[in-house]
Amino acid sequence: MSDHDQFTPTRFPVELPPFADWRRRLLALGGSVTQVAATVVFDEMKTEVNVYEDSHLLEPQAYPWARPGRGTILAGCHRNGGEAFFLAALLGDVPGKELRVYAKPYGLLAQGIRAVADPRRRQHSQWYAAGISQRAMAILAPVVPGKLDRTKPTDPGNIRDRLFWWLGMRQRLPDPDAIAAVNARSRKTMNDCIEQGGAGLIFPVGRIGDVAKSVWRKGIGEAVLGVNQGLREETDIVHFRFHDFSARAVAMAVLFGRKAPAEPVRLDIARPYTAAEAIACGGTDPVELTAYMQQRYITHFTHNNPVQ
Repeated sequence: MSDHDQFTPTRFPVELPPFADWRRRLLALGGSVTQVAATVVFDEMKTEVNVYEDSHLLEPQAYPWARPGRGTILAGCHRNGGEAFFLAALLGDVPGKELRVYAKPYGLLAQGIRAVADPRRRQHSQWYAAGISQRAMAILAPVVPGKLDRTKPTDPGNIRDRLFWWLGMRQRLPDPDAIAAVNARSRKTMNDCIEQGGAGLIFPVGRIGDVAKSVWRKGIGEAVLGVNQGLREETDIVHFRFHDFSARAVAMAVLFGRKAPAEPVRLDIARPYTAAEAIACGGTDPVELTAYMQQRYITHFTHNNPVQ
């Protein structure tokens, strides 16, 4: 059984309207999730996404993830809840650029991708069928937090995640071996994509919130250390932070065809640096490397370039 079968919600509790059917057909015909996202954002929603580096507006050909032959690790803020959608759209305009995203399999990101991608629905039912679109789900690298370890007691620190697991997954909590195995496979999936010139998207806190104010999880450091030593000079780390936007308005436009917000979406990025540079400065311990990367993020976005 694959990770996408074992660690994927069996049902999605919202019936998407016919408006989304063409996206599933596009996926079935060979389109990628990033290409679909680009089509929705730029052609259908007519939303403008402006990318700035040090307050300078970049042209698409100057985006760091558009550099041919180089892998990209995207690590940044998850304050609004819709950042992955816009980043996927930006990557969708880069020919051949694959994407992998670390995501909790029971979270809204994983469930939302599955809901849009699933080509089959049960007849006369509000529930989606159990089958999934492997092409769409392939962008997800499922990460299962250790707090879901069923050998540990339920307490105030893990009850929220456990509740979402039970609601979204409809299966018992995993054991430590299953958690370690799926997370190890997801790290390999992420690193394989990066080493082949693709992009890996990581939200370092693992939940919606300001990453400048919470401790980063060591998974971002492990991802950087996992890049093949010979490819670290060709792997760019890009920290990002979106200005505030309405995730609800975006979701209503994407799923239900409502009018999209007219204001451009602004994305600020820091100067890219290589995985080799990060390791040289932050060391080979994943916790210390992660702390270095977070400090670098804080220095850029809260000291030098505060955003709203």
